[in-house]
Amino acid sequence: MTLRTRIVLSLGTAQTLAWGSTYYLPAVLAEPIARDLGVTTGNVFGAFSLALIVTALLGPISVHRLARCACLRRARASSISDQETTT
Repeated sequence: MTLRTRIVLSLGTAQTLAWGSTYYLPAVLAEPIARDLGVTTGNVFGAFSLALIVTALLGPISVHRLARCACLRRARASSISDQETTT
């Protein structure tokens, strides 16, 4: 296995685990959050769903703007260096 393949596999695995754990976190924390904020758990899940929709809508726009100013290369490099320090 080449170094490039190992890097891609490790980054992909790390991103998938990080996204998955973050995505399911509200299922565990919704009730305490709702209690502390004085709202229903439905409101907490609704806010989380709204945040996912906003992210889906703004993600492509953000990437396009980052690509125009060459910031995307810096963000990718930062992601790789962060990955190297956490593994």
